[in-house]
Amino acid sequence: MKTASLLLAIATLAGDGDPSVNLTVEVEQVTTSEVEDCRNGVSDLRNDTAALEYFLQDKKNHRDYCPRIQWDQPELKVYKEEPKSHLPEECEVKED
Repeated sequence: MKTASLLLAIATLAGDGDPSVNLTVEVEQVTTSEVEDCRNGVSDLRNDTAALEYFLQDKKNHRDYCPRIQWDQPELKVYKEEPKSHLPEECEVKED
């Protein structure tokens, strides 16, 4: 099993030749699969965040700019599969 190694750091600050502070940092061995799991989790979180932002912005933009256009907003899971605006093309959103 591969592991990502971290350095053990020990720093000593001295005054008059006597150590006044010893700082020891204990390091845990982390497996490569744990690092990959973490990266994947962060990637999923970013995707979910983008999807939620588009979902909420589409809801607001439809209400503000094209309420007369019939549109059934897709479920959030659709935005998660393809994080982008899903407003109909005929809905013209004015950028501020």
